[in-house]
Amino acid sequence: AWELLVIEYAKEHECQAHEAEQQIIKKHVSSYVPASSDDACGKIKGFFDFGFQDVISLNFDLLKRLQGVKLAALNNKTESKYSLPLYRHFKYSNIGGGQCKIWFPHGDIGRKDTIKLGLSSYGKYIERINQEFLKYKQVENQRGYDFDLSAYGQTHDLSWAFLFIRQPLLFLGCGLSDSEWLMKWLIIQREKNYSCYPEYAPPVFILADSQDYCKLKKYEAFGCSLLYCENYEKGWDKLSLLFTSAECDEHLHDNGCNSI
Repeated sequence: AWELLVIEYAKEHECQAHEAEQQIIKKHVSSYVPASSDDACGKIKGFFDFGFQDVISLNFDLLKRLQGVKLAALNNKTESKYSLPLYRHFKYSNIGGGQCKIWFPHGDIGRKDTIKLGLSSYGKYIERINQEFLKYKQVENQRGYDFDLSAYGQTHDLSWAFLFIRQPLLFLGCGLSDSEWLMKWLIIQREKNYSCYPEYAPPVFILADSQDYCKLKKYEAFGCSLLYCENYEKGWDKLSLLFTSAECDEHLHDNGCNSI
């Protein structure tokens, strides 16, 4: 549907397809009004304050719904259309004094040329993500399966895809529908990578409500564990209580579970 919209717009306005794409995105971004409530934003920021170091948002619009996030500067890489939105991220200072990085794999409305839509855009993007996977494998082969990611990150800019392969993951409320095939591809790549040494595989958890539980069962074959909840609102509330407990705090630190 997106590709057809771009083609029709290009024909009507007699412009190149890539120009039509940018004009459509610009039009919709400039008139966009966030739909999420203040209560939902409060819950999101609440998870930032639990001490997670990295948060991956599958929405374009989170920036317009949150206050206190700042664009992070990259150390060794200049921003370009080839590196965006792999490396572009934002920082949020949580109540504990730590830094939480916020990533937008599909792009964000803070910079329109980061937004990925349609087969053409994702076709080029997934090849760039595969390069990140190959980069990870190279580092892993040189430094070992359990190399110090924190130390490596001190001298190298890390992409969200690089972190995705290595860090424990917790999916909250996104449903992982068929349209999220990019996430599914990475989950499969990750499971394949750890298939010969599963003892090094970080855990993956997916919060699944009563409607999504059956369709998400397929991810168990790729090393994911499902966390059942009646609905996502109640699931978020229960996880919030869990993460504020001393036992959970100790467990997270012992297992290096610092990504969401």
